[in-house]
Amino acid sequence: MKLICSSILMFASVATAFSPSSSVPAFSRISTQRSMIPDGDIMNHLAQHAADAVNVVLQNCDDEGCILVDGVKTGDGSWMFENRMGGDWEPTAGRSSNVVMMAMEDTE
Repeated sequence: MKLICSSILMFASVATAFSPSSSVPAFSRISTQRSMIPDGDIMNHLAQHAADAVNVVLQNCDDEGCILVDGVKTGDGSWMFENRMGGDWEPTAGRSSNVVMMAMEDTE
């Protein structure tokens, strides 16, 4: 009798562990809205946080989708941007950007 009871308890615990309704939370999408910077503020953001950067990659989004934008700092300290899909890019009202990566200037 003890063997049957322990077998039933073991089976119940294994079944619960692998059931879809177990206590493991389901995957949920993490919102990135907090890190998005309105395009009108992106140049100020780069001036403040990317003073030593020579290259930057931005994720630029609107309601319909996102694109990747490469930025290169020129010799006079201004930024030139190019859409990875081809063509130049400029900050546009209604779009937001997220800094994905910065390459810093070697300061040694």
